[in-house]
Amino acid sequence: WRKRNGWVGGGGQRGATGNRGKAEGKKRMGNANEIINNGTSGADNNGAIWLQDTTQGNGSYAQRNIVTNNGLIGRNDTNQSVIGTSGGNGIIFENNGTVQGGLSFAGGNDSLIFHAGSTVIGNINGGGGSNDLTLSGTSGSSDTLTGTVANFPTLTKDGEGQCTLSGSLNGFTQVH
Repeated sequence: WRKRNGWVGGGGQRGATGNRGKAEGKKRMGNANEIINNGTSGADNNGAIWLQDTTQGNGSYAQRNIVTNNGLIGRNDTNQSVIGTSGGNGIIFENNGTVQGGLSFAGGNDSLIFHAGSTVIGNINGGGGSNDLTLSGTSGSSDTLTGTVANFPTLTKDGEGQCTLSGSLNGFTQVH
């Protein structure tokens, strides 16, 4: 693991098990953190990844925390959030893999990019801020988002791939 101004993660498995409600698999505080998951990251009873911003307000692109998923990020209860933030700095989340659980973000400007091969089993909530969701597929790809998608004013469909959204869509004001 390394941080842009500090840490990143590789393959293998990382997780939090047990019955304690506050045992995140990976928790980072501050801004400009970067997490790259190339393996499996999970938690039994809480988020697998939690980013606690110490910068308030809508941080610049360079200050945002970044999470890139190339593997599996999950938890036992897919009705609960597996990745979340607090504070107001925002997150950039790029998914090339599978997320089993919801994505729940706070008041910052969030950018979610779902590439070809993306699957999310859970709700996606952008929280406050000026958030954007990009569905970026390639010819022949088929991606799936099964839960409710809310609080993303901007939705962009990029590329020739197909994306299936089986939950409700709330809060979009611009669709490209």
